[in-house]
Amino acid sequence: MKELYKRFGLELNQQSAQWILRRKLKNILTHGQLGDKIFDNDKTGIDIVWLVSNELGLEYSTSFDNHQKYSNLLDGSSNFEEYLLRLQTIIDILWDYKKTRNLALGLSNFVSGNLETSPMDLGLKVMQYKTKSPQIIPIASKKLEKEIIDTLGLLESNKQFKPALSCFETGLKEFFSSKTLEAYKDAIEDMYTACDELVKVILNDKNKGLKHIQNKDESQKLGLNGHQKELYKNLRNWMDEIKHGTRKDFDRNDTEMIISMVGSLIRYVISKYEQKP
Repeated sequence: MKELYKRFGLELNQQSAQWILRRKLKNILTHGQLGDKIFDNDKTGIDIVWLVSNELGLEYSTSFDNHQKYSNLLDGSSNFEEYLLRLQTIIDILWDYKKTRNLALGLSNFVSGNLETSPMDLGLKVMQYKTKSPQIIPIASKKLEKEIIDTLGLLESNKQFKPALSCFETGLKEFFSSKTLEAYKDAIEDMYTACDELVKVILNDKNKGLKHIQNKDESQKLGLNGHQKELYKNLRNWMDEIKHGTRKDFDRNDTEMIISMVGSLIRYVISKYEQKP
């Protein structure tokens, strides 16, 4: 992913992002209400410090104040991977006790929503589930990286696709550096335009675009069968609703999925186009 960042004049700054997360979390857990509730077993009914210490084999003392409790559980981690393991253990244990599940959600929401850097810099995201604790997981960038590189390669193979390439690259740059919902929306709009530009070339008609993908004749000329037409028609509708503001329930994960699906459409349509005699 570093090479893609360089392509767009961006830099991954993981050490800085990790430091920001640690600093902010330390502040809220040693001086904020969230830390008071998590570390004070009189308020939660459980001794979270003892449970986590026991799980991780760490030193425990009833005389620790909140600052010492934080330092014992998180500051003492030797590297960021260990830090995340300890943080995930805290979230998991809080989740196991029904009366403290809101604290687990509060802690995970803080991790995902209070960063000053791009999630791509930090290299992780928080997934929320209905039946298990929130999970801090790495951003699945390897698969996406390959998809992006393959898509860029095909768009670069023919100068006719230059407008589509430009829009796709702009959307990627916005996605990689985005921190807000509005930025994700901009990235999705550029992905939509990239598809429009591709369709114009394939159909050899400047008046055509992605919206025509639902038409039988146009979809066949793009090389799509009935199932594929429905799949990408739904993708078009999804992006269209986000573009026009009628759908607001989307996030970084949705944006990443849209980019992946747009890439698959571009690669498939170009491969079919290049196979024509």
